[in-house]
Amino acid sequence: MARRSTERRRKAIADQAERVIRSHYSECDLSLDDVAAEVGTSPRQLQRALREAADTGFQALLLRVRMETARRLLSRERNGLTVKATARAVGYSGHSGLVAACKRFYGKPPSAFQPAGTEYLGDFEEPEVAPPITYL
Repeated sequence: MARRSTERRRKAIADQAERVIRSHYSECDLSLDDVAAEVGTSPRQLQRALREAADTGFQALLLRVRMETARRLLSRERNGLTVKATARAVGYSGHSGLVAACKRFYGKPPSAFQPAGTEYLGDFEEPEVAPPITYL
């Protein structure tokens, strides 16, 4: 069992690392080393802090932040982004990375979070049979 001061320090490191990840998740090449350097600790200490204080790992935390953001971007009613645009916005170089990550994380493809009928133009009921064409 770690001492209280060690637990507090690790909690502070984990919290700071999460803030860094939330501000840089859109970078495709964000790494454990980058976050550790910004937090001011070693990669190993950061891993330990995340494991003990937040009960997660670096990759799992980065994935969670990206998936939460992607879901929010995709599900906007009026101006939801396309899967390709969302992938780039959350740090994937192509849409296939987002699709694979989304299926792993949620068990669904990203398109499942887009609102139905994104091309909504208002209520318009078409008649079952087209009226006859009349020539003047």
